[in-house]
This record gives sequence, structure tokens and C-alpha cells, in this order.
Amino acid sequence: RLPRGYREWKVVSMTDRFDSGSLRVVLGNEMAIRAIAAGHTNPWPDGSILAKVEWDQLGGTGGDVDGGAFQRAEFMIKDRHRFATTGGWGWGRWQGGGLEPQGAGPGFATGCVSCHAPVKDRDLVFTIPLARQAGGAPVPGLPIDPFQWKAIAAGLDERDSTMSTLY
Repeated sequence: RLPRGYREWKVVSMTDRFDSGSLRVVLGNEMAIRAIAAGHTNPWPDGSILAKVEWDQLGGTGGDVDGGAFQRAEFMIKDRHRFATTGGWGWGRWQGGGLEPQGAGPGFATGCVSCHAPVKDRDLVFTIPLARQAGGAPVPGLPIDPFQWKAIAAGLDERDSTMSTLY
């Protein structure tokens, strides 16, 4: 079942995959955001849910890359007891504009764990949350705390190797 309210979650990070032509925004539920603020993300606490929402990359002007068509939404749900055989995480994927569920059967989660194996020492999570200080305080000098605002657009600049989020 698709986690309710994920569209209202806060941005944890952004990433791109030029090899698959996708632009990704990673969101966290309230438990995940509290874990980040407290610096408790290795391991993540039970109840944390991370959502990765992906769009096609569109080439813009002057090296900019913009989000195109929606691809999928993927979720990692932390519950060490319920998902003990898959690294403490449950996995889900919904594809396309109609959010069709993907990955029925026991091999689906095994494939997810295999893909995430290179980051086993980070509790199987590729995403490094946006910059926070030890203890979870915002970084001094940032004009905003990104966890207090909602992201409305994201983009890449290949020339400068930078990503930006419009809040």
C-alpha cells in the first residue's frame, strides 16, 4: 500500500542518475526528519520511511537539466522486526502516472537489498541527508533551514556539477 501523505513529507536530499536519465528528490516522513535532526540515521529508527520520487531528466539551456515526466515513487520502510530478513527495511515501488504497484513476490525485496549492499555500513541507505551539524542543528550561514520549508522545484547544472532546490 502506498504510504499516505508522502507528498507532504519534507525533502531529505536530492540526487541524479545520469546513467538512467533520472532526477530524484528524497523525502522523509516525520520519524525520518526527527532522526536526521537528532543525528540518528545509522541505524535509522523503526518507523522511518524514505521516499524517492523520480522524474526523467530534460536538457535545458546552458547545461541546465530539468525534471520531465514522472517515472516512479519508491519507498524504504524501517522496521527491524517485520523486515528482519531484508536488512530491517521494507521496500516498495509504484510506477508511472497511475502509480501502478510493482515488485510482487519475494525476489523484489532481495533485489533491493542487493542493490543497496554497497552502503550496508550506512544502514543500506544511499541518501545522505542535506547538510546538518552534529546533533542535527542547521548549518550556520544557511539562509533557511531546508527542513522547515517545502520544495517546489529542483534542477541540475551539469556545467557546475550543482543541484538546486526551489523552496
